[in-house]
Amino acid sequence: MRPSSFASRPSVIALIAFAVPIVASCDRSTSTPSGFTPVSVAAGGLHSCGLTSHGVAYCWGRNVSGELGNGTLTKSARPVAVVGSLLFANISVGTYHTCGVTTGGTAYCWGYSNEGELGDSSAASAVEPTKVAGAIVFASVSAGSTHTCGVSSSGTAYCWGSNSAGELGIDSATGPDYCQGIRYGVYCSLTPLAVTGALKFASVSAGDRFTCGLTTAGAAYCWGLNSSGQLGDGSVVASSAPVAVGGAHTFTALSVGAQHACALTAGGAVYCWGDNRYGQVGTPYGQNAGSPAAVAGAAGFASISAGLLHSCGLTASGAAFCWGNNTTGSLGNGTLTSTGTPQAVSGGLVFTFIAAGYEHTVAVAGDRLAYAWGDNELGELGTGTYANALTPTPVARP
Repeated sequence: MRPSSFASRPSVIALIAFAVPIVASCDRSTSTPSGFTPVSVAAGGLHSCGLTSHGVAYCWGRNVSGELGNGTLTKSARPVAVVGSLLFANISVGTYHTCGVTTGGTAYCWGYSNEGELGDSSAASAVEPTKVAGAIVFASVSAGSTHTCGVSSSGTAYCWGSNSAGELGIDSATGPDYCQGIRYGVYCSLTPLAVTGALKFASVSAGDRFTCGLTTAGAAYCWGLNSSGQLGDGSVVASSAPVAVGGAHTFTALSVGAQHACALTAGGAVYCWGDNRYGQVGTPYGQNAGSPAAVAGAAGFASISAGLLHSCGLTASGAAFCWGNNTTGSLGNGTLTSTGTPQAVSGGLVFTFIAAGYEHTVAVAGDRLAYAWGDNELGELGTGTYANALTPTPVARP
């Protein structure tokens, strides 16, 4: 089921950006000699992307606004190379747009931009990478539903795009620019704005009208919409400035979905908060969590990823577990049964990377091959077909 709040523009989001080791020089024609062998992947609305060890970006799935970045508006059920000679250190997939940071720290975005989510000073969509305005040196970037955020090399958080609920974190209900002709008449910023306050961030993650960030000290802060408790401060009051997530936890990683967030402690415990309609927070169905709640049975985790209505993580040994909505097989356990308890992904593969998207999941196995499962309506699994998959299925070669 697709929530009514996403009826016109289904959202979300995977969304932290991840660093990738880069080789100093690369001939794009030979960077994938045996096909698509990514070291990281990102999953969003109805498209997905991945990066090779050389920093070459590939995307697949829906492409109605150019979100695949290959210069066309044609969907693809198998990976297609993002055009140009850019080499990326990390990449993030939103609803209708994609963003990445090059090995030199420059942010580029492509796809839909009616609310300014590409950050290039215009509200024009782009079918290939367009440079984010300004001279900010970015460490990472995160594409959300209708906004984007990033962290500079000095730890300052910046956001741009829609600010309908304060998701830009500028301590104001509106941004300096008005995106003319926007369907809902929301205010936005067409260029990066520094998030209010003096916090230094290690990462940020953008969702649907809210954002969370992890400071360099491991404290979580969130801002924007809070109707389901997704800010984690124990209230349902929206905030246009960062508010501290409750519980005084120290986290090592954080990921934002549509209206929930999950974070990981140094000890491998997982905590989630916010919307819990399908158990994606890991607590009993229908009971939203206004502050971090421990996910029962989630121990020894090394990474975490929050999707639209499900969450996934990897243990230190590379075993994959998912929980939450499973109506299209996004948990990868061979069933269509939703649950608030982590379920082992079928197949016994050892994974090194995992990304939860709208109603699908993409992961990288130890053999450097990508696998995907769940909804495949527009080819977001990249398997070469448009058939859903209930268990991990290899992503096709480009």
